[in-house]
Amino acid sequence: MDEFEQESYRGKKKDKGTLTMKQIILEQVKRIMEIGSKEFRGGYQEETIITIDGQPQIIKKYIEDGRQAYCNAVLSLDVIASNYYAKSLVNKEKEKELLKGVNIVKGKMDELYKKYLDELKKKDIDKQQVKYNYLSNKRQLCQELFSELILVIETAKEGESVDKDEQEENKYED
Repeated sequence: MDEFEQESYRGKKKDKGTLTMKQIILEQVKRIMEIGSKEFRGGYQEETIITIDGQPQIIKKYIEDGRQAYCNAVLSLDVIASNYYAKSLVNKEKEKELLKGVNIVKGKMDELYKKYLDELKKKDIDKQQVKYNYLSNKRQLCQELFSELILVIETAKEGESVDKDEQEENKYED
């Protein structure tokens, strides 16, 4: 998605150009799905030779690392969803329970990063292979994190509908 389609994301009662948090989260999930449906490959420089005024010129273009793009998109969703859904809960125990799976995966990611840094300190290693292994494992953990975040979003939506149902029942009881 190269252009922001503002018209299709306007809130019902909001000023023009404003987005709800749910719309932002939905857009981020869509972006992750688009990135995740493409081939994951490492980033690299692509060189193209063109002729300008009879002189050959080399144009370098960086092709992004699909694994990193996916992980960055998932981590962005984590920041949004964890703060929006879990922090809206008044009960701290429910918040901990809701984010339990997310926090487990984040702990695994921290351990993986520490292991990666330790590996880089070793002598006589293939740093490219270490980086490749790290990014591959990080991508797998980000897939787990994405699954956990979808569970958080779905659970929070169910909680919202339960709250609305309770409000409706209370309204008729009065």
